[in-house]
Amino acid sequence: MTEIISLQPQHVDDVALLHLEYLRTSFRGRVGRHLLRLYYASLAEADGACGFVAIVDKQVVGYVCGVWDKSAIYQVLLRRYCVAFFILNSLHVLVNPTVLLLQLRQMIAHTKEQNDDGDGYELRPIVVAKASRGSGLAEELVSVLFQDARQRGFGRLFLVTEIDNQAANSFYRKLDFMETNTFMRNGTRYIRYERTTTLLEQ
Repeated sequence: MTEIISLQPQHVDDVALLHLEYLRTSFRGRVGRHLLRLYYASLAEADGACGFVAIVDKQVVGYVCGVWDKSAIYQVLLRRYCVAFFILNSLHVLVNPTVLLLQLRQMIAHTKEQNDDGDGYELRPIVVAKASRGSGLAEELVSVLFQDARQRGFGRLFLVTEIDNQAANSFYRKLDFMETNTFMRNGTRYIRYERTTTLLEQ
């Protein structure tokens, strides 16, 4: 039986592992995993974000996060984990020098590329382990996030995904997300989707 509950500190290691295994990411290895743990721990504590995990037989097999105030996450990250974050990020750059190039490109992108994907309640990200796919779990996680967004007073939910991520694009379109625009970020083109926060049909 699957249980979907709020993201708690004891879940962040499993969530970080799922992130590394299934998402396109610049994070690498053990150091990257620890950085992700700090991020998800901050997200779980922030007033401007929330997360939900799917648990089967006491194992985290999927998760989804909602963010409506990105700055709140980073305030928690810097307030509670500043030293660890600085050390781990420095190690990550040393072990993976290409990360520094990516970070520089991100800084440049703020001034040279269309990088504003919008304000509001954002789904970011959703992951389901391969063994649990095809069970409707991803739809359940999105439905829980829609309910949370609606309870917080948001009438719409949005997300962005890479234009070449065919599986993700098919999934969101199946759930009646509508494409609102495309934009460039760090040399990659993304699609922005949006949908009203009505309950998904089960």
